[in-house]
Amino acid sequence: MTAEAATTGTVPRPRRTLRPVIVPPSLLDLHGPWIGVLELPQRLCWSLGAEQRRFDLADLDRVASAYEYVLDAARTPADLADHINGWLLVAAWDRIGLDRRKRAAWETAHPLLRRRAATAA
Repeated sequence: MTAEAATTGTVPRPRRTLRPVIVPPSLLDLHGPWIGVLELPQRLCWSLGAEQRRFDLADLDRVASAYEYVLDAARTPADLADHINGWLLVAAWDRIGLDRRKRAAWETAHPLLRRRAATAA
């Protein structure tokens, strides 16, 4: 038991380890599909069934939904490069729900996204 636990009667919780935010050096490195249907692998979108992991890239709301899954679950730069298209990312950026830490990392690395979000507001 730690000194803190002995004096307060509580056991400190371990700090939660956050996944690193993966951001490519250039949006041009994101060469995922830009037309048709994006089918995400189960490892990037584990909570959905096979049919639900298919996203119509002509619908920006569906693009945003797919990209939320990828940006949250990506473990390697290849996960991003293979499934996200840089131009579609810019177009859908203001619709993508990200936590502040991830949004800040992306917008710091790619100011074009920040300007896009500012003009959409």
